[in-house]
Amino acid sequence: MKSDIVVADGKAYHIGVRAGQIAPTIFQVGDPKRAYLVAERFDHVDYECVNREFVTLTGTLGGKRVTVMGTGIGHDNVEIALLEAYSLLAFDLKRQTLKPQVPAMTVLRIGTSGGAQADIEPGTLGISSY
Repeated sequence: MKSDIVVADGKAYHIGVRAGQIAPTIFQVGDPKRAYLVAERFDHVDYECVNREFVTLTGTLGGKRVTVMGTGIGHDNVEIALLEAYSLLAFDLKRQTLKPQVPAMTVLRIGTSGGAQADIEPGTLGISSY
């Protein structure tokens, strides 16, 4: 299997991150400023990248390596960011081959996730899985 992700200077083109600078557990937020609010909860931040409208911070939370990504508005940005993040985890981009051991990627969405509805109070916790 070959990766078609665009790589520039060893980094995924849009998010500006190299393999090893992203964790398989990702908190995904829309507003890039919210990424910094989430990262304030981390034990520490080891890596920060701002590229285009994308903000990526990787560190640890409770001793577990995690990443928060601010993607800006729109599902198209979310798709770009998560495809590039997965490619960094799953592919050897130099050789353009699938890695022999691909970690499971867990994405946790933090923030607004749809339109307002009269019967759902703002701030209601919604949990879904796929």
